[in-house]
Amino acid sequence: MKRPLKRVLKDHLNARQLDAGQLDALRSLQPAGDDRPAEGERNRYGAWAGAAAVALLVAGLTLWLARPGGPENLIDEIASEVVENHLHLKPLEVNTTRIAGIQNYFTRLDFMPVESRYLADSGLTLLGGRYCSLQGVTAAQLRFGSVGEDDLRTLYEVGYDSRTFRRIPDYDKGEMPVSTWSRGIKVTLWVEKGVLFALTEEPDKQGNP
Repeated sequence: MKRPLKRVLKDHLNARQLDAGQLDALRSLQPAGDDRPAEGERNRYGAWAGAAAVALLVAGLTLWLARPGGPENLIDEIASEVVENHLHLKPLEVNTTRIAGIQNYFTRLDFMPVESRYLADSGLTLLGGRYCSLQGVTAAQLRFGSVGEDDLRTLYEVGYDSRTFRRIPDYDKGEMPVSTWSRGIKVTLWVEKGVLFALTEEPDKQGNP
């Protein structure tokens, strides 16, 4: 979750406070023969230190606000990775039409694959799955088909961690999934039951959802 800007500023300023060594270096600049700077000099040192801290803060904030890889960029990265896997399908490691069969097979994950309420009325039939990865995290790649249609889709499930995947709509909180496109294929992403879902959909085979 993104922290309030006021808190970011405060933390950044605290992190840039001068330590004892830096204060000693400043004191060494005063004229010899007086261990204690005059009031005016202390004020100048304080002003210099404050200006330095503010400059560091502004520079840090500029980099923080302008950094690449924001939520939109990450969604595009995930979509690109998902589509690459979808276009180069590897053989299924387990064939099953039941979520129980998926849960029994995927024992090396740090989460339990689950059924999605968002897909409850999609008309898709589970065909099986295989291990894969998403943004370097081990994930489950599930394969679905539509009865009577040549509509093959891949659904990716991975444990959701906001530090890795940042802000993705949470369906359990009433937020609707977000969709993007990569190489002509639609990718829909959402979080549900603590799991990040990414579903592919080819444009000439669109249906529900």
